[in-house]
Amino acid sequence: MSHGLVTTFKALGHVPPRVAAGLGRGSGVVASLFDSKSKQQLIANHQRLSDKPLDSAHIREAFASYFEMFAQSPSLPGWSKTRITRSMSVDDDLAQAVAQEDGPIVIAMTHGGNWDLAAAFASFHLAPVVTVAEALEPPELFDYFVESRAAFGMKVFAAKRGVFEQLREYVRGKHVMVPLLADRDISGSGIEVDFGGHSALVAAGPAALASQLDAPLFALHMSRL
Repeated sequence: MSHGLVTTFKALGHVPPRVAAGLGRGSGVVASLFDSKSKQQLIANHQRLSDKPLDSAHIREAFASYFEMFAQSPSLPGWSKTRITRSMSVDDDLAQAVAQEDGPIVIAMTHGGNWDLAAAFASFHLAPVVTVAEALEPPELFDYFVESRAAFGMKVFAAKRGVFEQLREYVRGKHVMVPLLADRDISGSGIEVDFGGHSALVAAGPAALASQLDAPLFALHMSRL
């Protein structure tokens, strides 16, 4: 199964971006028709934050957009600087802060947008990206994940015991951006906050890292338009 996924992703890397995007969106539309756990979670998340029901059109678009992101990512190393630049915009405050800093900039991220595209954009216009990601199983799948992102300047550490200290020492003194997901805590030891009128745990890692490095900390959300 994993070998098949790696082969599929590698094949998508040789497909024109628009074709890959179309294949991704089409697959997402099909996936939205099934009553999967992902679909149930999407609906539950929406209901947590809104009184308005999530209709089938919005569900379909959410799945299409999500699958499109994954289908496009393998081809990013082949995108031109011009194409990447036209596909992203960034808040001026963040750009100015990155330009003024000599050391690392820590970013508390949400689950949104296209992280790979953002990393490629950052490598051209802001600073190299260093981050942490779940260590996928089996190892060859994670290896592909790491290698493909290194092609556009993104350094990825596996989320395992000791990774915080490893990350901290790697980025210390370097002019890099360190985006870390913070809107979902899976350790059970996060910080309790009010999120949409409900209690939720967020990860403490970004704030702890910024504090120990005496680095600026930004909260950032990306949207696919």
